[in-house]
Amino acid sequence: MIAYSYPQHQTHPQDERIVVVPSKPEHVDQMVALLSAAYNVPIEQSYSLDQFRSQIAIFPEGQFVAIDQDANRVVGLTISMRFNFDPAQPLLENWIETTNYG
Repeated sequence: MIAYSYPQHQTHPQDERIVVVPSKPEHVDQMVALLSAAYNVPIEQSYSLDQFRSQIAIFPEGQFVAIDQDANRVVGLTISMRFNFDPAQPLLENWIETTNYG
């Protein structure tokens, strides 16, 4: 297994106004709103606050937000999950079930 280490704070070279940092519980309100807007779905159909909090608690190394420092606003996010996958064994359930609904 290869382990990757990411800096805890990273700026885009051309625009130091935007920083990429690990997601924190205080970001989840804005994360829900951003995901809802990005996929054009009502907030009730987006990830919930608890789902984001759970992901941050269980796998903090895989959750990041891009923050506009001038506005103190989340303008981007990642959602990731690590699991063992064997291409020779197809998933027999859909992704939402695999992730336990987020």
